[in-house]
Amino acid sequence: MVARAFIFASIINVLSALDCITDETAGCTGTFISVNPTNCRGYQACKDKNIFVSGGTVSAYGDQSAYGANIQATNVNAFGYQSMYTTDIQITGTLTIDGYQGAYGSNIKAAVVTSYGRNSLYTATIEPYSTTLTVNLYGYQSGYNADVICQSGDTCTVNCITQTACQSLQIYCYSGATCKYDCDGDGNDNFGCPSVVTGVDTGLTDPQIHEIYLRNLAKKPKIKPLPELPGPESPAQQPFILSFTSSQFGLLCVLNALFVFASVGLCLWNISTAKNQGQFIKKVDFE
Repeated sequence: MVARAFIFASIINVLSALDCITDETAGCTGTFISVNPTNCRGYQACKDKNIFVSGGTVSAYGDQSAYGANIQATNVNAFGYQSMYTTDIQITGTLTIDGYQGAYGSNIKAAVVTSYGRNSLYTATIEPYSTTLTVNLYGYQSGYNADVICQSGDTCTVNCITQTACQSLQIYCYSGATCKYDCDGDGNDNFGCPSVVTGVDTGLTDPQIHEIYLRNLAKKPKIKPLPELPGPESPAQQPFILSFTSSQFGLLCVLNALFVFASVGLCLWNISTAKNQGQFIKKVDFE
């Protein structure tokens, strides 16, 4: 009975899901989306949308599919290339990133962040949604240039599962916060450790830590906006133009010459064959 109920609930969940193939898909055209679950599948299909799914899940599958969006939900998945580029994410559960630069430059508040994609959190800012944050980094340089902000009363744990996962990652641990990290997944901090700015054993005050954060933030590469989705054009504005590079044109010339050569050869062969057949017929008739 429990299994049947689970299957039934899963079917209802799939049937009720909102799949945004483009930003003109029914249900995806407005500024706000509140359907659980919401799946951003097409290129920039949920770009700049406000997606508020209380107690639900938002998933971005397409390239740049939720670029610049504002998302509030329980769980979020970023599976596509740059699928949540510069996205504001506030979730009570888990953010899972499996796409290259999946959450590039994003502002993230979550309970758990798990990253598998290469450079998936590049220049992102990560904070606890409430008071507890766990960051699990698996991908190559997945936390590169990212910042983990741990304020007073917060407990932040960063697990660098692979050797390069935490390269150039910064942890800012303010007074009253608990900050823990494991650099290589075995409990021993042998390599690939993040840089930690803290007042413990350094005497840094919170204003000094914040000043270091702002200085480092100013040194980061500027986040460039992505190209706009091309708008519709009339047929007259879309002429069909066939263009080739010099190497492609040269190859076409060679192929054309071979075709002409083959055609001439075939014609000569046909003429020769016909002539030989005529001579054979005449010879038979004469005899």
